[in-house]
Amino acid sequence: MIGAKLTKTKVLNDIYELSFDMPDRDAAEKLLSSIVHEADTALRTGAGELARSRIDFIQAKISDITFNDQRQVLTQSMSDAINDQIMAESKGPYAARIVDPAHSPINPHSPSFILFVIAGVFLGLATGAGIAFSRSPSPRR
Repeated sequence: MIGAKLTKTKVLNDIYELSFDMPDRDAAEKLLSSIVHEADTALRTGAGELARSRIDFIQAKISDITFNDQRQVLTQSMSDAINDQIMAESKGPYAARIVDPAHSPINPHSPSFILFVIAGVFLGLATGAGIAFSRSPSPRR
């Protein structure tokens, strides 16, 4: 994975965009697919457990409620929790999906030859000046 770069960008409050630059397109696609699958599985599992615990809690409390209005509110809340559980157990993507497939860059990415030459000349001059300055005789007092 030499040359790999993962970028996370916040799109909205709880929505992030992941992009991955890597010379090997197939490896990048496999890695992103596994990241999406793992994130989707983790979020789906957490949502399912939360929905099940809400349903269990409401079922335990609903028998104790005598007022019809309160019973209706709890029934609606339980219905919402059941819908959340159904969504968490569905087969489609739950919380993560691949928006754009992997694609090869238009121009190959490589170190800039001109940048290295300019940096080498600058560092060479600075080093030479430093050595010349350190070897020059200092004035005696």
